[in-house]
Amino acid sequence: MPKVKLGNGITTTPAQRRKAFNLVVEHAMVDRGIRSQAQLATLLGMDRAAVCRRFNGVVDWQFTEICRLISLLQIDAAGVAKMMGVAA
Repeated sequence: MPKVKLGNGITTTPAQRRKAFNLVVEHAMVDRGIRSQAQLATLLGMDRAAVCRRFNGVVDWQFTEICRLISLLQIDAAGVAKMMGVAA
C-alpha cells in the first residue's frame, strides 16, 4: 500500500508517528527540567530499560503510561495532538 500524506503535517507512517511522539515528549522533558530517560522512568515508576524500549519503538506505550506521561509532563492539547499524529 502506498504512503499517503493526508494533510498539513499529519504523520502517516509508524516511524513518523514515533518520531513526532518522542519529539513532543523530549521537548516537554526539557521544559520540566527532566534531563534523561532514566529520570523520566523514575518519575513514572517504570524501569529505565522499559522507557528506553518505548522511545526506540521496540515496545508500544500503553494507554495508562501515555496518560501518566501527559499528566507528569503537563503536555497541552496541541502537544497531545502532535503526539498522536493528528496535528501539525
